Amino acid sequence: MTDKLSGKIKNIRPSLVFCVLIGVLTLFLMIYIYLLLGNEVNDDSSIIQNGAYDVTVGDAHYADADLTALKFPAPKRGEEIVYSTYLKGGDISSPILRVYSRHSLMDVYVGDDIHYSFGSKDSYMYGYGYLTLPLKSDFEGKKLVVHQTVMEDDEVTSLKLPVVYNSDNYMYQLTNSKRLYLFFDIGMVVLGISVIIVSIVFMNVMPDIKKLLWMSVAFCGVGLWVFCSSNLIAIFVHNNLRIKGYLEYLSLYIAPVFFLLYFYDENYKNETSKALKKLYLAVVGIMTVFPVTALILHFTNIRHLPSILSVCHILLGMTFAYALFTTVRLVVLKRFSHPWMIAGTLLLTIVCILDMGNYFMHRYSILRPDSDYNSVMLVGLFLFAICLIVDFFTSQQKIIIMEAKSQALEKIAYVDMMTGLYNRRKCDNEMTRIAEQKGKTAFGIINFDLNDLKKTNDTYGHLEGDELIIDFSNALKEVFGNVGVVGRMGGDEFIVIIEDMQKINEKMLIAAFYEKLDKTNESRDQIRLSGAYGLAVSEQSDLDRMAEADTDQRLRIVQEIYQRADRDMYKHKTEMKAGR
Repeated sequence: MTDKLSGKIKNIRPSLVFCVLIGVLTLFLMIYIYLLLGNEVNDDSSIIQNGAYDVTVGDAHYADADLTALKFPAPKRGEEIVYSTYLKGGDISSPILRVYSRHSLMDVYVGDDIHYSFGSKDSYMYGYGYLTLPLKSDFEGKKLVVHQTVMEDDEVTSLKLPVVYNSDNYMYQLTNSKRLYLFFDIGMVVLGISVIIVSIVFMNVMPDIKKLLWMSVAFCGVGLWVFCSSNLIAIFVHNNLRIKGYLEYLSLYIAPVFFLLYFYDENYKNETSKALKKLYLAVVGIMTVFPVTALILHFTNIRHLPSILSVCHILLGMTFAYALFTTVRLVVLKRFSHPWMIAGTLLLTIVCILDMGNYFMHRYSILRPDSDYNSVMLVGLFLFAICLIVDFFTSQQKIIIMEAKSQALEKIAYVDMMTGLYNRRKCDNEMTRIAEQKGKTAFGIINFDLNDLKKTNDTYGHLEGDELIIDFSNALKEVFGNVGVVGRMGGDEFIVIIEDMQKINEKMLIAAFYEKLDKTNESRDQIRLSGAYGLAVSEQSDLDRMAEADTDQRLRIVQEIYQRADRDMYKHKTEMKAGR
């Protein structure tokens, strides 16, 4: 028992040290990147094309429109949007034009030629975000015409201003303007991947660490979603809104499943209410079926991933409300001893409320149409991740302490204090447990009787007799400790109870035991160790009777096997005395 406890402590230490080390390195990496991107680029490296625009949306026409204020009814799939202006110029070397596309096919004209085309009518995903295209140095004064064909219903309600950038500075400006998101995103992903590695390495020796695995996968998914939604993926995937779209929507749709799995123990395994258990399974089931269904609908061209984003928002709200309800309920019932998780949940609640409000203001026209939606969810999730990691390890520490107390009580109740073997009460319980198996496997009992204990006590004193008992017990423990329950029934009587005899060579074990006694006797000066044994193995007829008997009858059959072993032991003892 002590070895098992110390093993758990040894297993949790390296995982904790590794997580702390990775956390520190991640923090330094985040700070380094944040400081590296801290210098601002001169404002003259970009020119916002904020002149008057001529805009046509379907049959509606808007002359001399200001794109920053223009709002219009969302066109349906296949409808066209055309907007044009004359490009403003400046002293910019290697100019590029940035335009915004939202689930549309796009043709961009500069002057009289088609300068850029994006998308295909055969595609299932069009995505949204910024596209860049090179300009000639003499772009000033030329007419810019952007022709969009909307490919998703009710997705485009406004337009964003094109901007001309210096191509050498554009990527730096992108990362610098989003450096807070890059800061937390790198921290989230690196921390998530590190904990995933730790969880996989220690899964076999520390099963509870799977909670960290689920959480880490979820956070990696959220990190990927923010990386896409904040357009930082443009650092690696240039002008490919299709890949960006798939990564963004799938990571958002799948991540909640792993968040729910993190709370499996609290909301299912340890939950006493059958109704709440079913509710948990229902929520997990819905959130698991949703991304699968979304993919089927997407690739059968019934509903594309972007068009069911509102359904995802509803399900996320439902999931969040469920998690909040169960957490509050467990706290009220005083069955939730995770203060760090509560702190993380409260922080995440506040951030989610702020973020959803921010999203809907951008989505439904309360703010300027050309303003960017920047999610702050990542900050809350990063803090939540830290809280969950701390909560996990503090919980494991509490579990280890509770197990230590439990094992200490078990030792008092079931262990013979002199020898360290199990006592008679534990052996009786083991016989009862075997009786409950209803004869599924053949079991065996070996009784041992220590010779010359009374003679040793009378001749050399009880201290020498105690040494005799301890040496005999140590030999039993070393040979039989890994194959069965080894106990002291009292005085000079010992027992080995083997639950499954199918893979046991009892004769070899008994021979090894007597060899151990001979080796121990080489260092003994007084009475030599010796003892008689008796072996009884359940026969098929015993197992058949147990399969049909009630609880009391099965226990009597097990006790019959014990009595057979006892008779065999006394027979062996008589033979040993006759052979002297």
